[in-house]
Amino acid sequence: MLRKMFDSFERTTKHKDKIEFLLAVDTGNTEIIKAIEGCKYSYSIKFFERDKTKDFTNDYYNWLADRTIGDNIITFNDDAWMRTNHWDVKLLRKIKEIGKTVYMIDIPDTARIKYKNPFPCFPLISRRAFCTLGFALCPKVRMYPADKVTYEIYKQSNLVTEVRNILIEHEHSMDYSNGKQHMLDIYLEDQQEQKAIDIGEYIYKLLLVTANESREPSKLKRIMHIIKEK
Repeated sequence: MLRKMFDSFERTTKHKDKIEFLLAVDTGNTEIIKAIEGCKYSYSIKFFERDKTKDFTNDYYNWLADRTIGDNIITFNDDAWMRTNHWDVKLLRKIKEIGKTVYMIDIPDTARIKYKNPFPCFPLISRRAFCTLGFALCPKVRMYPADKVTYEIYKQSNLVTEVRNILIEHEHSMDYSNGKQHMLDIYLEDQQEQKAIDIGEYIYKLLLVTANESREPSKLKRIMHIIKEK
């Protein structure tokens, strides 16, 4: 499944020197690392061994996101792959159109379309958004629905931009055999507790930083100011 995912990015990415993958594998599972390294992909892949945990959001996704260096961060799974050719060019074009430094890009995937979910399974956020909140996925949810809660944070902050010319193939499976029972157990534990999740503090942080950004003079205004000074 990982080869299928990485193969898709090898085929569809135009600027392979502009992307990096950070991959978490269970401690001691070095066979996966050797197998992927042997494929000699054209882009950067960094492996991190992590002890198995019940907190997927913080010990995998957010832990890895904190070690990225790019201007944009997207969470991804090994049960998905990219279908759109030159997706990176299309994404950067959309980001340029936004004209902001804090945002979430809503990218469709086939499982989301199938189950009619209103939120993206693989949200992309800007570096400044990550630095503002300190996470890629809401840390108050250990696994599911961290993506849904995170989407609500950005949606209520009016910072979500849809992109419809990119599609992610997502083989979302309800089969919890082959090691996925661990994930089901975590989900059921959280469902039993059913704690209310307060996202107000995160929305406030985003609104505060975007309000400051909106008060910054536009590039055109700065140029006109320079011309007037001369």
